[in-house]
Amino acid sequence: MPGAAASHLSDIPSSRTGVLTITHTGFLRAIVEAPDDDAPRLIYADWLDEHDNHDHAEFIRLQVELAASDLDVDRALALRQRERVLLEAHGSAWQQPFSPEQQPRFTRGFVSELGLSAAALLECGRDYLDAAPVTRVLLRGDGEDATLVANLSRCNFLRRLQTLDLYQSPIGGEEAGRVLFGSPHLAGLRGLHLGEGDATPGMVSVLAECLSGLRELYLWDFHQGELGNAGLTMLAKSHGGTYPTFSVAETLRGTRPMVAHGSSDMPVWGPIFSHVSRQDQAVIQQRIHNLNMYIESLQAK
Repeated sequence: MPGAAASHLSDIPSSRTGVLTITHTGFLRAIVEAPDDDAPRLIYADWLDEHDNHDHAEFIRLQVELAASDLDVDRALALRQRERVLLEAHGSAWQQPFSPEQQPRFTRGFVSELGLSAAALLECGRDYLDAAPVTRVLLRGDGEDATLVANLSRCNFLRRLQTLDLYQSPIGGEEAGRVLFGSPHLAGLRGLHLGEGDATPGMVSVLAECLSGLRELYLWDFHQGELGNAGLTMLAKSHGGTYPTFSVAETLRGTRPMVAHGSSDMPVWGPIFSHVSRQDQAVIQQRIHNLNMYIESLQAK
């Protein structure tokens, strides 16, 4: 969307001479305001090249290419290898101002994911989301604090989030869920991860009522939970019969602890896909996604 990029970049102040002066800060603002648009990122990469910052420019272009859904497997493997080299050399500098403890993760050239406590998000969230195009936050700790949840629900910077991961931060029941997910600032949420204890029929009702735009729901081991297949079907019906990616991906991948994993007919596929995909995470993710889509097709109608 070059038009959107141009609109954001046109807001950058001009110098006293009347010549448009584009700075790192101006580019960053444009990228933060249009996180789904590759154009500002690629324009910034060109600017970095012009200022002899070739490795950073290459990294941005490389990750933008890696995000393409139709990328050839051999090309993806080559890009991942180069990505590792660049991150080993510059990752600690490029992730600033975030610390390793905040688990910054790069997507399309910029930090897009952070791991934070709810208290840290409440106190510093606006600054964090201004510093990078962060669209995904993994909350940890601070679970079942009704006051904290209520205060978070009033933070308008949450509108920038596309995915909220609550695996490590239990909400504390349907009432707290209604307060949080009923926030108008989370109305655009596309993905949600719920931890053990939060995947209940009551919570499904809350999600169906409050998050009509939800497209991906990751649950903690619903094989033994209260929700089950009927609950997922109910949630799908609340979306007009459309099945968002109510994902069992974490169970399939085998990367999260599980109380149980069903029968031997459902193996942990993560190590298998890792082997056949030569450890490439992009390819593994696609295989997991394809398998999940097959499981979706088996869902009760």
